[in-house]
Amino acid sequence: MAALLASARARASEYEAEHGGFSGKSNDDSDSETGIPDLESKSTRKDTSRKAFDKMFKQVVDAADVILLRPRRSRP
Repeated sequence: MAALLASARARASEYEAEHGGFSGKSNDDSDSETGIPDLESKSTRKDTSRKAFDKMFKQVVDAADVILLRPRRSRP
């Protein structure tokens, strides 16, 4: 996990160098050490994301010619 975080930070610094400076400081609700956003403060975004997913899923199912379902496990 630490290697993944180090790789992400290295890529971020490369991006900042190519696309202009980024101070690394932001006003969002995130953990000050890792920059990971707090999950509780993002609940409204999660709700709208779920609604968007459900809407797109319904469109795909409606447009599908065939829908494959997993068989239910029978209980003895």
